[in-house]
Amino acid sequence: MNGNKHLKLLSYLSIYIGGLMTFVITPTSLANTLNSLVVSPNTCIVNKLGDVCRKELTIKWKTPIKANYCLYDKHRKIKCWVNQSNISESLLVSIKGTTTLTLKDEKKQMMASTTIVVNGATSTRFRRRLRADWSVF
Repeated sequence: MNGNKHLKLLSYLSIYIGGLMTFVITPTSLANTLNSLVVSPNTCIVNKLGDVCRKELTIKWKTPIKANYCLYDKHRKIKCWVNQSNISESLLVSIKGTTTLTLKDEKKQMMASTTIVVNGATSTRFRRRLRADWSVF
């Protein structure tokens, strides 16, 4: 009976310790929650989908650590900053279609990201009529 109590106590203790271990926060995950990247405006209207959107965007980002960071559009480098922890500036960008901008450190580790949505002014659901409205045929 005594051995059974010890076994139960050990199993409860292991469950308790296992539960505590799930709440451990690593410095990297804590740093990633403190990073921010804000781009405005975050939408762009083009004449028709597929056209290039050229727009001046206000870029604001912040990290807890001063380091070298670069802003990327997919894999294309847009701009880099040296020994900075926060930036607020305007950039003229050209994007084709909805894209995700990412802020990465020197090791190409993603620090923060945001999405720019590109919408077309004309709908692609409707086709232009092939005949004139006045045709009798």
